[in-house]
Amino acid sequence: MARARILVVDDEPDILTALRVYLQGALGADVVAVESGAAGLAELRKGPPVDVIVSDFRMPAMDGLQFLSKARALAPDVPRIMLTAFPDMQLAIKALNDAAILQFLTKPVDPDRLLDIVQRTLAEARRTKASRQALDQAAGALARRDKAPSA
Repeated sequence: MARARILVVDDEPDILTALRVYLQGALGADVVAVESGAAGLAELRKGPPVDVIVSDFRMPAMDGLQFLSKARALAPDVPRIMLTAFPDMQLAIKALNDAAILQFLTKPVDPDRLLDIVQRTLAEARRTKASRQALDQAAGALARRDKAPSA
């Protein structure tokens, strides 16, 4: 099975490094760590594809909600997780509606909880991808059968 690829976006270099090192070590994943929403979008555009996105909320220029909303448009099937040190119900609702985030976590985030959520998110994303591929193959087989000349 291919190594998971995780995009982490946070403007605080120490947190970014800690998340990258922790997730790489705990999951054996390829973790791409960038310091801004703009850099995160550039990473999504250039590829290769990522399996999950973890983003901070409070960042200069483009906040995490703006970034994750744009990331959703670029990669709609990639699960998104938001971290914030300043949680409130309105932000959580807006994040769910605008960016379709999967999880909303408050900082400081418990590393074991983050790991559990990322692991479960990756597992679910793989199951969804496998199901989608199986459906595509079945649809392709049916289409080829329907186009085949009758005997």
